[in-house]
This record gives sequence, structure tokens and C-alpha cells, in this order.
Amino acid sequence: MPLLKKVPRTKKGYDPNYAPVKAAVINLARQTATEGLQHNIHANTLMPWAYSKMTEDQAGGTEIGEWFKANLKPEDVSNAIIYFIHEECKVNGEAFSAQAGRIARIFFASAKGYFNREYSQKTLEIT
Repeated sequence: MPLLKKVPRTKKGYDPNYAPVKAAVINLARQTATEGLQHNIHANTLMPWAYSKMTEDQAGGTEIGEWFKANLKPEDVSNAIIYFIHEECKVNGEAFSAQAGRIARIFFASAKGYFNREYSQKTLEIT
């Protein structure tokens, strides 16, 4: 029995499979980058923001959908793709978002947090 069943996308919500699959792709690229390095194989993840069939299904006919359609052109992602597939690209194991002329590195981060070697449930509750 699959952990997640395929759920049709509707105007009210997203497919619950999308986010975990996206995370898996990012981590697959990171692992491939590490394993491939000795063979000069680089792997990165590009997360394009562009108006597509998926965004049309999700937001078509809405104000934000119309903004996406007017501003997030698929061709605006092309320069990022060309850069990352060029043999001289040294970037490896990274994830990037590209849309409308903007490119940004995506990363997972952790806040400063709380430190106390002797913390307990009670000390955590009052912090």
C-alpha cells in the first residue's frame, strides 16, 4: 500500500505528493553531486517559477494566476539552465530558484536555537 495515494489537484489545494517529491529531487541531486565529483559529474537542482499547466490548474482565472501568466514566463528560466549545464560551471550540489530574471540559492537552515546541556522538559517549556 503506498504511503501517499495520488490525489487530484483542485482549485482548493495542492497535490500532497508535490512537496515530498521536490525534497527528494533536491536530496538526490546532492547525493549525485557527491558521488559524481570524482568523475567530474556535477548535479544541481533548478526550481523554476514559470506559468505552466500546473500553475494554470492551481490558479488559472484568479488574480494571482493572471499575474503569474503575465510575469513568470518559461523562457525567463532559460539563462539559468544554460549556465548550469555548461561544462565550465563549478557549482555542485546546490539548489536554485529561477524566475522572471531572478536567480537565488535555496538552502535549508537552522536558527540559533536554545542551548543548555541539562535541559529538561520543564526548562524547554519556560523558554
